[in-house]
Amino acid sequence: MIFKTRGNTLIAQEKKTIIEFGDKLKIGDIEISGPGEYEVGGILVFSPEEHIYSLRSAGIHIVYWQALNGKPNIESDALEDIDLMVLALGEKTSSIKDVAATINNLDPKDITLATPALRDKLIKSESLPTKEVEMWKVTQEETEKDRELILLPCSKS
Repeated sequence: MIFKTRGNTLIAQEKKTIIEFGDKLKIGDIEISGPGEYEVGGILVFSPEEHIYSLRSAGIHIVYWQALNGKPNIESDALEDIDLMVLALGEKTSSIKDVAATINNLDPKDITLATPALRDKLIKSESLPTKEVEMWKVTQEETEKDRELILLPCSKS
């Protein structure tokens, strides 16, 4: 799956399917409206609660979390072994401390930001090594490595 920016929106492309990580999660022409289970364009989506989505495709597990109102109330095994967490922070994000605690609890291999909001506070609180790229290919990694924050153009400005 290849991640890049279109305008100010983070997108991912899996084969011919485009995923938009904006105010709403959109896969192709379908907007994921809230909690439930979906299959769109060969991508399995599970949303245990509002603002958090688990996407699985081609052996890759991506979690999109719009961290707007503190910690999610997740008690699901569906959010284990996360290859990439796509994180959207904003003005309504209540606490970087809560966000960092949730990240450490879910333990994603890597993180990318869908927006530049609170980026510097997150980097400082987590002491995350960062990598700035124009596009990034997510693959399933067999080896253990330190978590990185991947900054695409939509998360740098």
